[in-house]
Amino acid sequence: MRLKKINAVLGILTFALFFAHGIYEDVAYIAYIYNPILTKAFADTLATVFTLHAVLSLYIIFRRNDTVKIDYRKRNIKTLIQRDTGMLSILLLPFHAGAMSLLGKTYGTPAFYVIEFLGFLFIGVISTHLAISFSKALITLGLVTDEKKVKTIDRTVAVISAVFFVFTCVVLFITYGKLFASGAVS
Repeated sequence: MRLKKINAVLGILTFALFFAHGIYEDVAYIAYIYNPILTKAFADTLATVFTLHAVLSLYIIFRRNDTVKIDYRKRNIKTLIQRDTGMLSILLLPFHAGAMSLLGKTYGTPAFYVIEFLGFLFIGVISTHLAISFSKALITLGLVTDEKKVKTIDRTVAVISAVFFVFTCVVLFITYGKLFASGAVS
C-alpha cells in the first residue's frame, strides 16, 4: 500500500505540473513571451515526475500483481480507460517532446497538420487520464472516502481538464501558424 500512496502523490504532482506547464505555454504563446529556458525547466521537471509515476504504476500493476479483474466491464471502465490513457501517454510523450522541432521542419506541408493533430491527441489523452485518476489518488491517500464527494471531484476535474484541453488546442492552433509563418520558431 505504501507504493500506491507514493504513486498517488506522484500522480497529483504530475497533475499540478502538467497544468502549470500547459498554462505557462498557453500564456507564452498568446503574449509572445516564449522563453525556451523556462519551457525546458518546466518540461524536464514534468517529464521526470511523469516518468517516475509511469514506471511505478507499471510496477504496481504488473510486478505486484495489482490488477483489477475486468469481469464487470461497466464497473471497471474507468480503470480500463485510466490504464489505456496511461499507456498512450507514455507512447506519445517522446513525440510531444520533439514536436516543436518537427513542426518547424514540416510547416506548410500535410505532415505539419498530422503532427499538430498528434500533439492535440497527446493533450487530450493526458487530460483524460488526469480527469479519471485524480479522485483515485485522493482515495488512495485517504483524503476522500465519501462517494458523493468523489463524484463531485470527478466532475470538477473532468470539467477543468476539458476546458484546459479545448483552450490549449485553440491557442496552439491559432498561434502555431503565426509562429512558424513568421519564422519566430523553426
